[in-house]
Order: sequence, then structure tokens, then C-alpha cells
Amino acid sequence: MRPSSLRGGGTLQPSATAEEDVVAMRVEDDGDGIPAEVLPRLFELHTRRERTSATPGLGIGLLLVKRLADLHGGVVEGRSARAAAPAARSRDGCR
Repeated sequence: MRPSSLRGGGTLQPSATAEEDVVAMRVEDDGDGIPAEVLPRLFELHTRRERTSATPGLGIGLLLVKRLADLHGGVVEGRSARAAAPAARSRDGCR
């Protein structure tokens, strides 16, 4: 997979690897990171890093990712180099 550009600059690097009996899909970027206070609710509806009209988006993208992963028995994690807090983790609606 090849990198793509992010709004506002930076790059997004998707990857997929086979690990035992699962496929691990990762998306990494070189953006500003996610603040620690946002990580616990990262996969909730309307969660956005900034709640301003200047920031595009509805805050539903990661919720959709989580629901699709749940439907397939998968796990979704969110991590940030910016936050010292543990990663947000979701499986069947649990953190």
C-alpha cells in the first residue's frame, strides 16, 4: 500500500500483514497526534479532536471502523505518540 496525503499536510501510511490466523491492518500518520483526553472516547459517535466549525468532519469515521471490525470479530486500537495514556481499545463495545 502506498502513502497518501492528509488534509493540512502530512502523510498517511496504511499497511496489512498476516499474523498467525489474523490479518493486522495498520494506519499510521505523522500528524500532531491524539490528545490523551480524547483517546478513551476515540470510537464513540461524534468524537473529534477539535470541536470547531473550522475542523471538517462529523466524527463518525472511527465509529464505523469499530463497528465493521466488531461485525467481523476484530479488534480496533487507537494509539498516539502524543498521549502518555494507554491506547484506546475496542472489542464488542468494550474499551
